[in-house]
Amino acid sequence: MGGYTSRRLAEQYECEVTGTDIYESPVWNELGKEKNLNYMVVDLSENNPFPQGTFDLIISYVAWEHIRHPFKVLQECVKILKPEGKIYIYANLYRSAMASHIYRTVYFPYPHLLFPDEVVVDYCLKNGVTQEWIDAFYYVNKLTYSEYKEYFKLLNFEILHEKLAKRKLDLEFYERFEEKLGLYPISDLELDFFEVILKPQDNGGEFKERQALVSYKIKADKPSPQNIHTVVRWSIEAFGADLEYAWYIYKGAERIGTIWYSKQNYYDWSATEAGTYQIRVFVRDNWGNIISELSEEFVIIG
Repeated sequence: MGGYTSRRLAEQYECEVTGTDIYESPVWNELGKEKNLNYMVVDLSENNPFPQGTFDLIISYVAWEHIRHPFKVLQECVKILKPEGKIYIYANLYRSAMASHIYRTVYFPYPHLLFPDEVVVDYCLKNGVTQEWIDAFYYVNKLTYSEYKEYFKLLNFEILHEKLAKRKLDLEFYERFEEKLGLYPISDLELDFFEVILKPQDNGGEFKERQALVSYKIKADKPSPQNIHTVVRWSIEAFGADLEYAWYIYKGAERIGTIWYSKQNYYDWSATEAGTYQIRVFVRDNWGNIISELSEEFVIIG
């Protein structure tokens, strides 16, 4: 949480610790005074800076639920573990009563299952929750524990330890909102957190990545530069089963648009103002593997 777990590990066990997050925490400078502690801004789903076989142990405490591409990050963790390395994960689950992480503002369970996100977010903003906090913590991936276990199986993990934290369902509340809560198994609604220790099973000391996708350069159907409002079709060729595609649009270093996954391998795009743009496409197959490709810079003139 903000780097405190990394600091405690470095102090208590006197081991080399690298703390990572996709955002830089304002407390890192204060916490990172230990010689055996280093903090880095890293998104393993997009850019893995660590060599294969770097770490003895990877620890994730109440963070994995916020990862948008959990299968891809698990793949990257296998790469950077030493042959006898382990992964510890303690994570919240989307269908639990507390998954929205807003229980200090909304005083009843399952608001994220009962109401549209925009309704919940608007209520929170009107009651003292900052947009920054919502952006960082409200999103929770929708995996069930059964789906996590399928991921562990696909990546050939052995589960060395498993503990499930359950909360008894309030049957009166459930019956009141059964029209919506009844869409989910009660076993999922009662499961708040899971805790596992994972060890990649022996593969000869070498990580063998599933080669389900082969991609080519993302390309535009019109050369750069172009005038504003010109429609440009971006497309990518990929090979795999039941592929889906998502798109990020960047102006300079700022992401200004997101198109979520669909079966369409092209995106018709036009800029409303001059500038230098790039498009990143994510390709996902039916195993959950994800690759991404960033286009060359595309110039729009006024």
